[in-house]
Formats: sequence, C-alpha cells, structure tokens
Amino acid sequence: MLFRSIINGQIIVPEIVFEEVVAKYNEMLMQKYYKAHSALENLKKQFSSNLNITISKKRIILEADNYRMIFKNLLYTKNCLIVKTPLVRHKEIINRCLQKKRPFKKNDSGYKDFLIWKTLLDIIKKSSDKKITFITADYNDFYDNDRIHQD
Repeated sequence: MLFRSIINGQIIVPEIVFEEVVAKYNEMLMQKYYKAHSALENLKKQFSSNLNITISKKRIILEADNYRMIFKNLLYTKNCLIVKTPLVRHKEIINRCLQKKRPFKKNDSGYKDFLIWKTLLDIIKKSSDKKITFITADYNDFYDNDRIHQD
C-alpha cells in the first residue's frame, strides 16, 4: 500500500504506511531466510563430511531492524514527514465497518485504509494549505470515478 500526501511541497507519510512497508520487508526477509535455510539443510545432506555453513536468524532480525532506520533516514533526506496515526474510537471504526462505508469492503477488510483515511482528514484539519495532493495505489478504496468517494 502506498499513500502519501503532499502539502506545501512536503511529502507526508502516515505512520501506518511506514510500519506496513517495514513489516512487508521483514516478511520478505523471513521468507527468504526460511527458503535459504531449507536449501542449506538439503545441501548438507549431500555432503559426506560436516558442512559448516549456517544462517543466523538473529542476523536476519537485526537486518530487519536496520531496514527500519535506513528507510526512516531515506524519508528524512527526501523531506518526508512521518505522521502519527490519530486516535480513533473503536465505536466509530465498528460503525463504519458494519455500514460498509469506504474504505471498508463487504468482507470487513479496510481497517488500515480507514486509519490512513483518518490520518488524511487529520492532516487536512491541521493544514492551512487548501491544496493537498493525495496519492494512493488503492485508488478504488478512496475514489469514485475521479472524485474522492462521499463516504
């Protein structure tokens, strides 16, 4: 999921989007670790002597933590601001989900999109800039034709 908002030339990235990118990187790294670990175990079975090659899971976890810092620093060098997710009452989330209002879908998915939406609304409320660009890869979750959905 990609979302960013541009206000006065500054790119705003919701905290939940930042966390999702980091989580997806961690997931990808762990998948590759398990695949490599399995391949290495199969290779060891082919050797008559002890093959002393290991892949440390701790090292993979450290690399994942390192990625968080690298990504945050990259955003900072590009003049991006990571914005905290606003506090939202659970009742508001549940009501919107039960009414199937966007960004919720028929299968009740849309929780993270809803928090992104609330972050955008919070940014709009706090900004004196009346021209805000909303960029998302999930166009259908937020738009109806060429306009932001009325929900």
